Amino acid sequence: MSRIESAAAAKVGARIRGFRTNRLRITQSELTERSGIETAHIRRYELGKALPSFGGLIRIAHALGVDPGELVSGIRPEDLCRQPEARLAELLADPRRSPRP
Repeated sequence: MSRIESAAAAKVGARIRGFRTNRLRITQSELTERSGIETAHIRRYELGKALPSFGGLIRIAHALGVDPGELVSGIRPEDLCRQPEARLAELLADPRRSPRP
């Protein structure tokens, strides 16, 4: 995996783990049951060691009850509808959320 892919895998994995543990409070095994994706794969995604396929990402997102784009970007779909200036100000105010090259 390239450095860029590794960074993306770490971010996507952290979001999957965050939604699973903080929002739903389910185990990796329960996510396996909901998504049909093997626990070993989910573990690798959450550790940032692999990226799910497009289909896998959709299945995980559906199982977590989130938009697939939110797993990739960290931005909720409803935030995309805000005024661009307000969204930019929000991103600039919180450097943890600002996009990085």
